[in-house]
Amino acid sequence: MEAKPSANAILGNEASARGAFEAGARLSTGYPGTPATAAIEYLLANHKSDLRVEWSVNEKVALDVALGHSWAGQRSYVALKMSGLNVALDSLLSAVASGTRGGLVVMVGDDPGVSYGMVEQDSRLFAKASAMPCVEPDGPAEAKELTFAAFGASESCGAPIMVRMTTGTANMRGPVNFEQTTRLRQKSSLPDDLEKFTKVWANSCREQHRAAMGRLAEVGALLDRFNTLQMGSERFGVIAAASSWSYLEEFLRGNLKGKLTTLKVVTANPLPEEKIAKVLESCDKVLIIEELE
Repeated sequence: MEAKPSANAILGNEASARGAFEAGARLSTGYPGTPATAAIEYLLANHKSDLRVEWSVNEKVALDVALGHSWAGQRSYVALKMSGLNVALDSLLSAVASGTRGGLVVMVGDDPGVSYGMVEQDSRLFAKASAMPCVEPDGPAEAKELTFAAFGASESCGAPIMVRMTTGTANMRGPVNFEQTTRLRQKSSLPDDLEKFTKVWANSCREQHRAAMGRLAEVGALLDRFNTLQMGSERFGVIAAASSWSYLEEFLRGNLKGKLTTLKVVTANPLPEEKIAKVLESCDKVLIIEELE
């Protein structure tokens, strides 16, 4: 008999790590740095015997190990902060171009407002520049659900996927349902495919880029269901990034609920252009809510 889901109050980055565990990740790597540290700490404390969890010597090594694991057909999860993404960028660009085999999810912790005294940057811009699919949750429950779904989309489309957390969503604590874990037992293997896994020939590189753009569109279509559009009675609309969604929800409690047209944008890359267009067409005024660097 299947066990019923149980609700647990955990942080947003812990919930993302839990989503990776439930999705059947066989490897989790990372490098310590707030606001992403708690993801690996959570797996080390709770699931070290269920999957391989390790701190790497730096973020590039963490991504390289996970990418090799993915190319061998296994699901892998990487957690690093925004500065660490800079360190791993060379490998990240190569991973996006070549694609993946086993699902590969990279959780990045951004720090808008510089609460922890490091660099202030928006990692969604890296996703845009590299043609990497990027999603961001509105809180812990969606962090787990979105990470779980990202593994399926990554494996189905062959693209690494960025799950972007911010200081707010990473450190937000909320109830998260723990469910049964997917356990995948496929054997590891690495195809002999130089045109996919190397950057030797110019023609191959151009083909890899075109393939990456195609995978980006496929992932956007698969995860579009997370972009929530609610039509209101007034001709006033609000489009909010998921990382800022909780602020909007709190504001709308009461008399305004149901009056405004709202769109929560979860797929930061690619953007849900059709839903955005629908808001713009149906409203005379549109407010954009963002938490920028």
